[in-house]
Amino acid sequence: MTETDDSDTASVRSKGLVVLSDHGCGSATYVDTVRRRPDGWRISHRRILARRLPLGGGVANG
Repeated sequence: MTETDDSDTASVRSKGLVVLSDHGCGSATYVDTVRRRPDGWRISHRRILARRLPLGGGVANG
C-alpha cells in the first residue's frame, strides 16, 4: 500500500514481469485504487503503465 485516502480507500502500486518467447522480458507497473467492501478489499480502478524501453535506454526489440 502506498497511501490511504480514508479508512476505506487506498492507492497501491505493484509490478508485473513477463518472459517473452524470444527470451526477452517485459514489465509493467499497476497503479490501483482499492476500496474496502463488506467482502474484503477490491480493485475499483486500475491503470497499467507498460515499460516501452529497456532499462539503460537501449532500443526495445519489436
